[in-house]
Amino acid sequence: MICIFCKSDATSSKSKEHIIPESLGNKEHILPPGIVCDKCNNYFSSKIEKKMLEQPYFMSLRFRHRIKTKKGKHTQDEGLLLPLFTTIGIGRDEYDELFIYSKDDANMSKLLNQKKGKLIIPIRDMPEKNDPIIARFLGKVGIEVLAKQLMNIKGGLEELINKKELDNLRAYVRYGISDSIWPYHIRRIYSEEELFPSETEEKYQVLHEYKLLYTDVAELYIVLIIMGIEYCLNMGAPYLDGYFKWLNRNNNRSPLEDEFCGGIDISTIK
Repeated sequence: MICIFCKSDATSSKSKEHIIPESLGNKEHILPPGIVCDKCNNYFSSKIEKKMLEQPYFMSLRFRHRIKTKKGKHTQDEGLLLPLFTTIGIGRDEYDELFIYSKDDANMSKLLNQKKGKLIIPIRDMPEKNDPIIARFLGKVGIEVLAKQLMNIKGGLEELINKKELDNLRAYVRYGISDSIWPYHIRRIYSEEELFPSETEEKYQVLHEYKLLYTDVAELYIVLIIMGIEYCLNMGAPYLDGYFKWLNRNNNRSPLEDEFCGGIDISTIK
């Protein structure tokens, strides 16, 4: 087997590749060993996904929705303690009870002597825009979603590996060529608290959903929604003109709406 990113021999690779990180709640959308080699898998985990998940927005998102790490631990966040105006760490213990802490001994002493006060936990509603780590993450997801669609088709993965139109994105994702931005579009589609009806009476909350969008001018986009925020990236070239034209023709509706979705993958919380 050949790795879909670095194109090296991945026959002996043992790691499964999570299209969406486990630390964003993904237990379902996974590529088997050998499609992404162990070296690329480890690189994405430490150099892209870890950096993205440690950004303030994603830390806040995971904390307030109790999305645990892949090791089963609660994510921590930061808050402001009044009237001290001291920034402190916030966490949850094994019983889901809140606790506060400080790595600074002087701050910790103040906390212990504080008899009353208010704790402000900021809600960061949107991630960074024009962020190279997010752009590289989206490119990784796009190539892996394409691999998932092609892996059970005879010759499908070979076609993906040999697709020269994807080589620039492959290099950008895997090697981080310069600090340039591969532009992506970002907008909120629905509230992260929104519940959707199911076939039973039980409703569910969508963690993430994605699809590949092929435009009528032969452009390929990855469209990914994480907790109500839609991200879109052109997999063939660093521009979004075709996507904006698609939005204009479709009244700015999301490509992931039911009318447009023939092959949507979602992860949910009941």
